Amino acid sequence: MDCNYYRALFSAFVDDELDEQEARNFKAHILKCKDCGERFKAFRRAQDLLLLLERKEAPPQLWERIEEGITRKEEPAYTFFQMLGDPSEPLGRRRELALIRLPVYRTGISFG
Repeated sequence: MDCNYYRALFSAFVDDELDEQEARNFKAHILKCKDCGERFKAFRRAQDLLLLLERKEAPPQLWERIEEGITRKEEPAYTFFQMLGDPSEPLGRRRELALIRLPVYRTGISFG
């Protein structure tokens, strides 16, 4: 098996989700393959650092905002060529249509 297979098992190994044979094969590969061994050490260090972070409670309205974002109707996306329009139309008209279809981002500056 290749290194990508064993790298995909990092989390499962740490979470004790591998059966005995898989865990044995994983350990053997990590010991034999220097690159995978180093990557696994880095993975463990990253996990250890994450455990040191303070856990915060999610705001009560978070789930509502997520659901709202999921159910909100999105505007249709246009490809570059769709934005240019029909090539049989005059170029000026195609540019005009392309500008109409460009997304508008609203920004503001406050001098408060």
